[in-house]
Amino acid sequence: MQLIFYCNFSIIKNFSWQEFVNDNIGLSGTDWLFFKLLQHVSNKHAVILFHDGNAILENVPFEHKKLDSLSALSSNLKEEQECCLTLISRSNSEFKKFLQLKLPPNLSIIVWDHNGPYPDIVDLLNNCKNVKRIVCVSQMHATQHRHRTLYKKITFIHNFVDIPAIAKRVDSASLKDNFKVCYMGSLTESKGFHHLVKAWPSIKKILPCAQLDVYGSAKLYDKDSELGDLKVASKKYEDEHLKPLLGESLAEISKNGVYFKGLVTKKGIYANLHQYKLGVVNPNLFGSTETFCVSAVEIQAAGVPTIGARRVGLMETIKHNETGLTFASHVEMERQIIQLLSNDTLNHTFSKNAMNRTQNLFAENIAYANWDKLFDEVKNKKKNTCVPIITPNLRIKEITKTIIFYINKFLLKKLF
Repeated sequence: MQLIFYCNFSIIKNFSWQEFVNDNIGLSGTDWLFFKLLQHVSNKHAVILFHDGNAILENVPFEHKKLDSLSALSSNLKEEQECCLTLISRSNSEFKKFLQLKLPPNLSIIVWDHNGPYPDIVDLLNNCKNVKRIVCVSQMHATQHRHRTLYKKITFIHNFVDIPAIAKRVDSASLKDNFKVCYMGSLTESKGFHHLVKAWPSIKKILPCAQLDVYGSAKLYDKDSELGDLKVASKKYEDEHLKPLLGESLAEISKNGVYFKGLVTKKGIYANLHQYKLGVVNPNLFGSTETFCVSAVEIQAAGVPTIGARRVGLMETIKHNETGLTFASHVEMERQIIQLLSNDTLNHTFSKNAMNRTQNLFAENIAYANWDKLFDEVKNKKKNTCVPIITPNLRIKEITKTIIFYINKFLLKKLF
């Protein structure tokens, strides 16, 4: 069976394979994972990468061909040859059009879905006979779709991180005077950084030495995004969320103990994570939720306890009260940050647990073995084994708040 991959480089601007191999390019977690899997598979099999958009693909270990669009892919396949296509799920018109084409029967498709499947493509994925597997990135993510007919196509393979490349925190004595926090993620409404910003002044009152380093910008997922005066987020986001609470300039903001690092390569991040006492990831409780959160795993792999919103994938990547803490309110988030910056004994315990759990669940070799198994299953036309359903231990208060939020959202749409 010929293994083929598809990538839309019009979404990933100025991509260079050599810079990716040398770890000199800032990529989102989704894109980094795609290219790592492609690299792994191409070391074992003959692979073809079809793509649109522009990219510098020099000295690559695979055949590659540029297409005008995803829809042109099927006409570029050899007749009668069994093929297995792996691609990232996108909720856009081109992806929808592709799923509705009369595709050759010898083409099997694996859809790697990092955030959905979104409602507008659920039926298309379900009805497309060529789609053999929909790969979710956590068991919690997969379980969300247990009520859908396409659940029979769903499996899950955990995302992974390059654990050996991440510098580890080893000296617990260094915790005593360390009050450094890192946030990793895009600076957009959906990723909820502004919730941490709102809590920061209160944290600084109790812990004046606290420092927050921010890795990421609005350009993480959209390289063409226009930034405001601070050059870290959109003008609207900066004016509404950052300047009123932190300061009008980066110099003023730094006086409040907040430092924006911008887009940093994996190599740069991995070399510095171990210096932090605490990591914070997506604090968004009611908007966009994490189906996995690679950043949470990267921070924990360095031996740094991590906190995040008690939603979906973060309930799986952060083991509450073992490798870090998850919160159900922003008041709780503030309390947890202060607790893990102040309690060195608890912090050190979480640190050891975090490194061990990350190694046991989210190492590259574990994920690659699962992907290799999946390719074999599709090649041999094996029936999918449905993901066991898990029900998180959610409190009634949290469920009620979520229901109220969506009812209000629905009513507002009807009214306006």
